[in-house]
Amino acid sequence: MKDTKFNLLKNSKMLLHPADRGAIEYVIVEGLSAHLPCVCYKNIGLADELPEEWIVQEDTLENWVNIIRSISDNDYRTAREIFRNRFNIDGEYYKNRLKELKIRLEPFLV
Repeated sequence: MKDTKFNLLKNSKMLLHPADRGAIEYVIVEGLSAHLPCVCYKNIGLADELPEEWIVQEDTLENWVNIIRSISDNDYRTAREIFRNRFNIDGEYYKNRLKELKIRLEPFLV
């Protein structure tokens, strides 16, 4: 199943996530890992990690269509960079977060 999902993502042009709310949307991370632009509604948890151009501010069909039509080759590079810089667990972002966490927990570790 995992291979099938990744192949589906790999052969897609973008990820559309029409949910109107959600705390953390792992499907967005999966789309970014396949270097796909992820078009979603403004109220989902990871919307603040995506370029504003990919975010549907007002939920109308016209807004969705306009954003979908605006996706360009540059957006695939952007998706790859967002994943590498923000969601790759081996990346600098998580290494820095781990350092911060260790510093905060140090007084409690015996």
